[in-house]
Amino acid sequence: MNKEQNALIDYLQQIRLLRMDMMSRMKDKPLYYGIEDFILRHGRMFSLSYLPRHLPVKMRGAVRQCFANAGRVARDHSKDFIYTEGFSFASSIPFHHAWVVSPEGIAYELTWEREDLQDNEMKYQAYYGVAFKPEFCKRIYRESKCWGLLDDWQNHWPILRGLYPFDEMLHSINQESREMETRK
Repeated sequence: MNKEQNALIDYLQQIRLLRMDMMSRMKDKPLYYGIEDFILRHGRMFSLSYLPRHLPVKMRGAVRQCFANAGRVARDHSKDFIYTEGFSFASSIPFHHAWVVSPEGIAYELTWEREDLQDNEMKYQAYYGVAFKPEFCKRIYRESKCWGLLDDWQNHWPILRGLYPFDEMLHSINQESREMETRK
């Protein structure tokens, strides 16, 4: 792993530890200590690429609309792209982000322009997240009319409260990566 990937994992672990400490005095412990905890337990690191130039420009979305950008592309092209939500480390700051991945596990950035992050800087990016099944994403969007699955504060964070079975929501690409990592 490169230093940005290590820094992103360190960040996620530090936030989880902070929340665990803050919640340690609670009578009823939560299932997850926030989005970071969920992602660390069920997610994986993804390698970044840009959308191939032959794909329609309209697939690229507006800045600061990463959840909607990834959601629309994954919905409209579910055979080619999987909605993924997690954290990205770019520009020295980790932040909650969404992107799509190919069935082979390559992350595609839909929100930033190529010029925003030069191709020679791509190796310095880190994307750690959880890929979700297309049917689950479509269902949640139909119910909530809101993009973004993990920080669903309007519905009191149903994923973080364990209201959905894993086999219903998590894409197998998450597990495939973990199995490969344990074989190394």
